Amino acid sequence: MELELSPVRAAEFSLSLRIPKWLSADATISVNGKPQGRPARGTFARIYRKWQRGDVVTLNLPFSFRTIPIDSRHTDLVAVMHGPVMLSAIDAPPGLAATAAALNRMEPVAGKPMHFDCQTPSSKVRFKPFYQVTDELYSTYVRTLT
Repeated sequence: MELELSPVRAAEFSLSLRIPKWLSADATISVNGKPQGRPARGTFARIYRKWQRGDVVTLNLPFSFRTIPIDSRHTDLVAVMHGPVMLSAIDAPPGLAATAAALNRMEPVAGKPMHFDCQTPSSKVRFKPFYQVTDELYSTYVRTLT
């Protein structure tokens, strides 16, 4: 993501950027194309400087797949996440199940950002962000197979 600053006049201040704990790889930050280091996950990266109109801050948060169990007693029933976004299986077969490996290597769907196909033992299942689900059958949880 890019953030272009537009102060009325040059000003010194700290810009704080939240670096999520869920990242599986390091975030990167640059100011006007110059790297600013690799901030720790689960912290705020603070950049203190004299900011001027047109300064551009670039923050790269690498998304990856991960699963979150529904609760501690049902660790094999999981929500599938891509970065901070919960994905839902669309028109999923009854008893939807997939291996952890299949959930971690879902294939992006060309021309449909944040849509992925997952190969399950019975079929290929389409996942998309929960916030995009409208009038269709969906499942927010998947049983993981070992």
